[in-house]
Amino acid sequence: MKTRNYIFILVLVSVLYSCQASNYTPSPNGDIAELTLNGNRIVNGELLAVTDTMIFIVKNKSILGIESRSLKQIFFKKYKDNSWLIGVATMEVLPALMLTLLVASHESDATAAVFAVTMIPVALSTTLFLTSQPKTTYDGIADKSETDELRKFARYPGGITERQLAELLEFYGQDSIIYLK
Repeated sequence: MKTRNYIFILVLVSVLYSCQASNYTPSPNGDIAELTLNGNRIVNGELLAVTDTMIFIVKNKSILGIESRSLKQIFFKKYKDNSWLIGVATMEVLPALMLTLLVASHESDATAAVFAVTMIPVALSTTLFLTSQPKTTYDGIADKSETDELRKFARYPGGITERQLAELLEFYGQDSIIYLK
């Protein structure tokens, strides 16, 4: 009877844990980026738009323009999500250890084999999660493919029109874009 209670509690915890959502929900605005300029100057701001030669960000209610060749690195920290570790630990490692301990309690010679076999799903899940995480750091933005990849993080991924830019400048109370070197 005790075993049924433990199994019921384990199933209940599993069901409740599976209802958890990811930590990050994309916003309708651009993602917050940490841009490292040549000379190791760091600027944080919302990625507004990306063109072939320029990157526009919003920082402290000001629109800044940065030439792509002036960038050393761009980092998006919101996409680094390691919450899958908890699921793998509770749903795969813990049952594997419990099964191994159960086999070991019966003084079986198969303890090591059971442990090795039950850790195979752990290794597969960990490999899949590690290889499927999105890229969060972009180095050397001079390459066109890297620039195209950055567009998905921008508020205007398809590009920003002159009219939209003028409206944003007016909204932020600016006469023109502030260009950083």
